[in-house]
Amino acid sequence: MDDLQPKVPPGDDLEICSELVNFVVRRSLRLTRDIQRLAGQRVDAAPTSSLLAVEFGAIVAGEAIEWVRRWPA
Repeated sequence: MDDLQPKVPPGDDLEICSELVNFVVRRSLRLTRDIQRLAGQRVDAAPTSSLLAVEFGAIVAGEAIEWVRRWPA
């Protein structure tokens, strides 16, 4: 799990670095939850589109995690 605790790059402020990383991750995960919720509400009327939306949400969440893992050490 250390790869999900990015280090502060040299010259960056610890609080601002943490704020930025946490903002991106929280917003990405919120978007994923919102997509899942809406897709769940619309699945009866648009099952294929709902599934595609949920898949997109999963991509967003996965990319947010990978973005943190790629953070420079």
